[in-house]
Amino acid sequence: MKEVVRNGRRANFFITENRFIDCYAKKVGGSGVAVYSILQRCANSETRETWIGADKMAEILAVDRSTVYRQLKQLEDLHLIKTLRTREKTIYVVLPVPPPPPEASSIPLFDGIDEKASRNESIWPSVAPMQMSLTNESD
Repeated sequence: MKEVVRNGRRANFFITENRFIDCYAKKVGGSGVAVYSILQRCANSETRETWIGADKMAEILAVDRSTVYRQLKQLEDLHLIKTLRTREKTIYVVLPVPPPPPEASSIPLFDGIDEKASRNESIWPSVAPMQMSLTNESD
């Protein structure tokens, strides 16, 4: 009998919020995006808790454990994850992506569309129709 995924996610699939890429990817850099992606991949869809540890993340990414810890600290400082420590283990919880920090200068692609677009009105200037000639200008 084939086992099915019971936590609501599709097998071999996870989603990264656009806001993370738009507002935080540049700040955390490539290794931060990689660590965040692993945490998302290993997160329970209901509790958002992860089962993976820093040693395994370092092994998967082929980086030093100190790099993983540095990125985990940065992700926690940005309120993208929360670290829960017990005597036996450390659990990382992937938090909902917070609104962009005030210093974020770019507006995500679809966040900048005004109300005209939502009412199906054109946001582009009108262009007068042009008649095209099939003959060469030199004829």
